[in-house]
Amino acid sequence: MYYTLLSLFKSQSYMVPKFDKNSPFCEFFLNYMIKIEMPKKSYIDDVANINLYRESSHVDAEKWINVGYARKSNTKESDHVRQRLLTAMINKLKTKLLCQKVFVSPISNADNKFINRDKDKRTLKFMPSLKCDGTTEDLLLYLSSETRLVRLVSIDYAGLSTNLGDLRSFVSDHKCIKEIVIDKGHHVEVFPRKQLLKDDETLLVFRCRNKPVNRSK
Repeated sequence: MYYTLLSLFKSQSYMVPKFDKNSPFCEFFLNYMIKIEMPKKSYIDDVANINLYRESSHVDAEKWINVGYARKSNTKESDHVRQRLLTAMINKLKTKLLCQKVFVSPISNADNKFINRDKDKRTLKFMPSLKCDGTTEDLLLYLSSETRLVRLVSIDYAGLSTNLGDLRSFVSDHKCIKEIVIDKGHHVEVFPRKQLLKDDETLLVFRCRNKPVNRSK
């Protein structure tokens, strides 16, 4: 069951996302954000939003784990540039987004099914130099055995997937995934598991990619 926080700001008209009332993110929103004078713009104050996410990552830390996922499309960059961009994304997931584990897909497209990613033989040559926990295949194996609650973190929607049916199946098949967090540069967006599985309108945002996004910044 979800509820919005719009009712907390009766005199304003902010665009407020829906949250799982039992999630640490929502708990911190209720405890802290209502004490902050909200700016008159469409989104929650960017700095407060990022700080809130980082604070929430420490709630029930023994029960939750932040797992990052970075993906680089099959484009024409040199191997050196591809490795540099992947390294930058991994560092961002670890430092800004506090991911304890990070998995990468060095060469795959946003609409590829998760199970079909990293089949390109070139993938193997990037892995030894990347400070990460493995490929997409390793991620799938990890999620199948993880007992903690997983907050899966990616940089932009397309950094995770634009294949809506496969994304929903991916979340459904891995019950440990309780939230998906999308970094949008200056703010993060949090999607509870139930919202992704039940709300078609929410899922549609993952298909909204009008132009390439630089996920390494």
